[in-house]
Amino acid sequence: MRRNLFLHFLNRDSREIFGIYRFHDKDAHFRLLRRALNAAAILCEDFCIIPPGFIIEDEIAFNLAEAQLAYLRDRVLQFPIRESSLSDYAEKKRIEYFPLKNRYSGLFDDNRLDFLGRNAGGLIPRKSHIAEGIVSGWQAGADSRLKVWQPVKKLVAVSDIEIIRKIPFELAEQETAITWSAIQPHLPAATLQYASDLRDALQYTYFKQYCDEFALVVLTSIPHMIEEFYLPRNKSHDYQSFAAFLGVFGLYKFLLDSSAQTILLLRQKSSFIAFVDAYSQLAERCQTMTELKFYAGLAASASTFRWSDFSRRFVPFVDLPSDFELLELDHAFAELASILSSQNALERRRAPSIITRKPLTSRNGIIEVKRMPEIVLFVALQEELDVLSEHFRLNRNPTSPAASGRIGDTDIDVVCPKAMGRVPAAVEVTKYLESHKGTPPSLILVLGLAGGFEEEGTLQGHILCPTTVVDLAYRKVIDSEDKGSQSKFRRKDFNLDRSLREILTSDKFDSRKWIDEAISIARWPSDRRPSLHYGLITSVDEVVSSDAWRKTLLQHTEKLLGVEMEAGGVCAAAELYKIPVSMLRAVSDKADPAKSDDKWRYIGMKTVAVLLEHAPLDELLRIAKE
Repeated sequence: MRRNLFLHFLNRDSREIFGIYRFHDKDAHFRLLRRALNAAAILCEDFCIIPPGFIIEDEIAFNLAEAQLAYLRDRVLQFPIRESSLSDYAEKKRIEYFPLKNRYSGLFDDNRLDFLGRNAGGLIPRKSHIAEGIVSGWQAGADSRLKVWQPVKKLVAVSDIEIIRKIPFELAEQETAITWSAIQPHLPAATLQYASDLRDALQYTYFKQYCDEFALVVLTSIPHMIEEFYLPRNKSHDYQSFAAFLGVFGLYKFLLDSSAQTILLLRQKSSFIAFVDAYSQLAERCQTMTELKFYAGLAASASTFRWSDFSRRFVPFVDLPSDFELLELDHAFAELASILSSQNALERRRAPSIITRKPLTSRNGIIEVKRMPEIVLFVALQEELDVLSEHFRLNRNPTSPAASGRIGDTDIDVVCPKAMGRVPAAVEVTKYLESHKGTPPSLILVLGLAGGFEEEGTLQGHILCPTTVVDLAYRKVIDSEDKGSQSKFRRKDFNLDRSLREILTSDKFDSRKWIDEAISIARWPSDRRPSLHYGLITSVDEVVSSDAWRKTLLQHTEKLLGVEMEAGGVCAAAELYKIPVSMLRAVSDKADPAKSDDKWRYIGMKTVAVLLEHAPLDELLRIAKE
């Protein structure tokens, strides 16, 4: 039904072809791109694909990425690269584009590259060799029946075509980027009058490789962008049709001028998904825009919700809907999707089966599912919560649980005290478990960062799956005549549940796939790889950044992998309610005086999220319940 999209309109060369730079000032240009980007984010099935260079090389596209930053962090925008890291990608591009440095100065701007590195959560691997594809596609184009080459074949002399087809190959031999600005100076003088047709052929040859590899279509009929270079398309991903449909309900400006945060909040609602699905089917069926608006008008007449009143409440790019307004929209979109479906006999997505521990209830005719998650994730810090929420697109909540959603087919809640230490952890977990006494979770999974012990071979980036938490927070202070007051540990061990360790060491967990994806998504250094480590971890009440204190901990406990501050409290609370606990911690520092908040905090937490995404949670729950 719906497809993922290639954002050809964010390419600077495309917009030069359309004359956008000449006929629009920066504000109008920016507004046009924002509306097209929002339409793409709403209409795509899951994500939109964009080469990183589109953002880096152009000021207006870069400003749009900054303004709609949430799309990058939520991975609605995904950036395919062949290189192992963004820095490797930039180094390669800077070599290729050096002869064109004045035109593509953005590629040489470290600030833009750093922005993308910090915020692009959707760096994904690409198989296509773009330059090689352009060379071969351009050479074969004039011999093909492709529509984009027909004007060239009719207008350009055969002898000139033979010259033209060799130009990309010669540029590649010189390790120069194959762009229009590099090709144009080499064109025969007689062909310059047909430059626009040749430029269209280049855009097609370039973009089609992304469309083929990722099964993408493009957003068509964007205002002032007169063509799509014969790229794959369908009727439902048409900007003008979608805008006209939204206009019937007074939603055009509310949605297309909105912030990315607003669109992402709506994308989490099944009612909004059903509404866009209904539009997509209706658009495919209707032969004209007038017909589409007619059927939309019938649905608007049958709706009890006053859409025009709602849209007047907002300055779209500034205002975020409140929780109450989101609930109001949820009911309104559900009603509208139901009307559109029933009036036009449209298909509805099949909802995944949901196991509930309480019956469904109804309020104002709206069915509400009482979701009872069997896995509760615990994280201590806001930054850890942010990574999980962005990676799994969780719903954030103002009260406990801090977030909720799904990992695959498994419902989860996330508990987060947003503070370090055993006491905040114990209080938050106890509060959650007390409120769920009738329907307790099957497992608590502690996630987050930890300090490592280099003496035991634990390095930054290592992922710890502890078997035991050695709680050293309890200490007895004794007086000694010769040594004065001394602190003596009162060790308490909490054995962690075996379920996580069992599935991660079984053939049901594809460690190779996890490693490859973590390297790409979490932007690992080229000389390092993720790895799993099993053993003991200690829980203490203070941040360890002292060589002497680290050595003291090692002396009191055998073969410690790392140190953290919350597991003792989580385990103590869980023990009262007889809930098993497992743990994944990423080593972000060496628990020494050089302790600092560096790149390993993000890399580690992101790697943990990717691991959790690949772990067979159904099997995890089965073992935990044994």
